[in-house]
Amino acid sequence: MKTKEVLQAKAGVVVLLGESVRIVRELQGLTQSELARRTKCLAKAPGTGCPSIQ
Repeated sequence: MKTKEVLQAKAGVVVLLGESVRIVRELQGLTQSELARRTKCLAKAPGTGCPSIQ
């Protein structure tokens, strides 16, 4: 395919930050509570009793 045959893609949708967080959370199968718990654990220092997050 030659460069002149390629067309620039048009933007499909605009997704706000909160919507993108919700989409990723749902794709990972997390509830809002589970995401909040994991987020709090990430902010804490190691060895504070938070389970390992994968």
